[in-house]
Amino acid sequence: MLSQLSGADLERLLDSIGAPAFIVGVADESRFIVIYANEAFRSATGLPPARIGETRPVEILPLEQAEVFHRHYCQCSKTGEPTVFETQLSLPVGERWLRITLKPVRDQDGSVVRLLGTMIDVTEELHTRERLAYQHLLLRVQQDMSPDGIMIEDHKGDVLNWNAKFCELWEISGDKVREGRKGLLPHILSRLVEPRSFVAMLDVAYRNLHADITGKEIELKDGKVYQLFSHGLIDEHNLGRGRIWFVHDVTESRIFQRRLSEALALQKAVLDSAHQIILSADSECNIRSFNSAAERLLGYKAKDLIGKEKVLILHDPDELEERRAARSEELGRHVSVDELLHGRAREGTPYVEEWQYVRKDGSRFPVELSITQLKDDKGRHLGFLGIGTDITERRATERRLFELATTDSLTKLWNRRYFAEQAEKTLFRAKRYNEHACIAMIDIDHFKRINDTHGHAAGDVVLHQVAQALNKMLRKSDFMCRWGGEEFAALLVNTDPKEALQIAERMRLKVMQLAVHHGGVRIPVTASIGLTECLPGDPSLDAILPRADEALYAAKAAGRNRVEAVWRVAEAAREAVHGAW
Repeated sequence: MLSQLSGADLERLLDSIGAPAFIVGVADESRFIVIYANEAFRSATGLPPARIGETRPVEILPLEQAEVFHRHYCQCSKTGEPTVFETQLSLPVGERWLRITLKPVRDQDGSVVRLLGTMIDVTEELHTRERLAYQHLLLRVQQDMSPDGIMIEDHKGDVLNWNAKFCELWEISGDKVREGRKGLLPHILSRLVEPRSFVAMLDVAYRNLHADITGKEIELKDGKVYQLFSHGLIDEHNLGRGRIWFVHDVTESRIFQRRLSEALALQKAVLDSAHQIILSADSECNIRSFNSAAERLLGYKAKDLIGKEKVLILHDPDELEERRAARSEELGRHVSVDELLHGRAREGTPYVEEWQYVRKDGSRFPVELSITQLKDDKGRHLGFLGIGTDITERRATERRLFELATTDSLTKLWNRRYFAEQAEKTLFRAKRYNEHACIAMIDIDHFKRINDTHGHAAGDVVLHQVAQALNKMLRKSDFMCRWGGEEFAALLVNTDPKEALQIAERMRLKVMQLAVHHGGVRIPVTASIGLTECLPGDPSLDAILPRADEALYAAKAAGRNRVEAVWRVAEAAREAVHGAW
């Protein structure tokens, strides 16, 4: 249709358009001139009327922007197809993003002789898109950081979005979730103790998308308990478009609540059956009652304590004084032992704390002590009731859990994470008090050959014996860990470079002299050691380790079974102590 319009008609057409528009003349395949621009275009671009008819893009635009226009002029002219592109231009109102639409105008022979262009300012649109993309990114990050599983589903059952926690809680792959309700629901139902009630809840939820689900608990066959929250997705027309689901794992909370309920029931049973230490004291802390469980656990006879001793006889005096002093410092005033033990109980606040109780024979054991104020029917203070629970087993469990979290199971050394934590603290103290400290990286030579020749079981024996031999050599202030594979790290505290070299050499000789046997065969073992000093300017352990690694690599490169040291970063000076194979 545009091809049937004369030049004057095209100009009148452009003048009738409210948006900026222009006509580009096609002189040849590579030369284009703006032959007409309507008032809106001239106003937006600041192009004076006198320049119309003689202006090429390169004459009114920076070269880079002109090349963008020229490239799209050529594309539209050659293909004869409309072209749309977005570019940033410097206009009188400032930097703006524009969407340019070019349409070819043909002559009677079908040749493209002009290009009709329109220009729309899309700066705000692009900014809106950027903000929307950022909000989507923010939502994604929030979902990924959420401790809850999140899933968004439309009213047809298609899953629109979910986070990794959702897959983790339901032990399902993202591909399965992507299938929507038809793939997801059977998997969920197969894990539930009561799948029918879950289906009934879903039916109600999707029949009424305006209704919320708050704290619905479901139990899984593996004993886990999840809490469900759901809100309908309601649009501006008050129509339900889907639901967002939040899945919160409350298993630990329910276990804790269950244990708490059991503890309360146990407390009542204890009062009746005297399985725990139960004693009472008057307002002056004199013991007034002492049950049989207390006799059994503490070794005292009730007759020897009641009316004769205070409850303080059961406490470790050093612990009492340490806690009293700490409490005084915290409050900024003197705190007595009586206030420490009974102050909160006097105020009516439940008091439960762990203490060391001292038996008659002087041995100690941990108790969880609950102290309650005793009052008469008129509210007058009579004394206190104390219930002590032996928590020796719990402490042992905690110690075992601590060992699992901090110790390498094979070598019984600290693991890498715990070593790094303790090393950072030690290095901070060394820097504060201007003390020397050195780090040694120890690597068993040809460990792969040992595994390949003698088997992995033999390799484990080598790792264990090397670790134990080296660990026994260290002072109590030093510590080491299994850094990874056949590599160990040792922190030598209050040790200068000269002493560190001597220690490292003794460690190397110790490894070489080990008699490691497996399957009736003696396995020769040597180690290469890289050594470095912890410098005052080192901000952290991560700044020190590369030097130790550099020294270790140097020891390996120099033939193994030797000690190499890198003492300064700038000089990279090495000092080596060589060992024979």
